[in-house]
Amino acid sequence: MSKVTSPILLDSTGQDINLTLQGIQEALMAANTLIDDNTTAANRVWSSDKIVKALTVESTITGTSSINFEAIAATPLTIKTAVVDAPVNVSLIMSSTNGNNRQWDYLVPVNGIYNWSTGALIMPDGTEVQLVAHSIKAFGGTSTLSVENATSIEVKYKTISKQTGGSVDFDIISGGSAKEEA
Repeated sequence: MSKVTSPILLDSTGQDINLTLQGIQEALMAANTLIDDNTTAANRVWSSDKIVKALTVESTITGTSSINFEAIAATPLTIKTAVVDAPVNVSLIMSSTNGNNRQWDYLVPVNGIYNWSTGALIMPDGTEVQLVAHSIKAFGGTSTLSVENATSIEVKYKTISKQTGGSVDFDIISGGSAKEEA
């Protein structure tokens, strides 16, 4: 059995590891690829999450069976559906103008408002039970989200702020990487 005679960070192996890690950090900083969400500068990179938070607003749309919206591609959607004829297999069908299509199905066991994103189901008496959560990301372009076997649908999504006097360019934050910019 081996015996530790000194802390690893103080022996030669630990010092070599520390120097290597410092070199990696310096290389990332030199290539401007080290993510720093707390600094806005010409020589620092923000994470995609920070960029989306800084340049978008959250919008909500509701409908009975089908809704249309323009969300930033790959951002998470918060989807809620109202179920009144449980147990029932509820289907979400999403398609977009850029050619993406997908369907999600889930057997909702009791009546209530089912949050697909968190898995929470709030029953008519206010009781909350935890069911399965689904990670559903937005497609690019204009999306249509339809629901079957539910009485309503609500979607919260991230979109570029639409202020008067200008146009919206949804391609502004799609594609590219820190590596390409370095």
